[in-house]
Amino acid sequence: MARAVTITCSVCKKDKTVGTSGSFTPDICNECRDERKAAQKREHLEGLARLTLEERIARLEEAAYDHDQIAHGYISPPRF
Repeated sequence: MARAVTITCSVCKKDKTVGTSGSFTPDICNECRDERKAAQKREHLEGLARLTLEERIARLEEAAYDHDQIAHGYISPPRF
């Protein structure tokens, strides 16, 4: 069961309320986490913008091939 706790964010140094599962308490607030994810996505897309169309297609084809090599199948839920 999730619960709300107040932490001091390690990035913005403000006291913020975050949700936790009890076994893990984050050290970064939701706003800073979202900003960090957005920055990582922006950097990734900027890196792709520097590639040629052929290089981008080659990356997609390689990822699709690697994905096909993984055994995908139905995994039945555990029985208790």
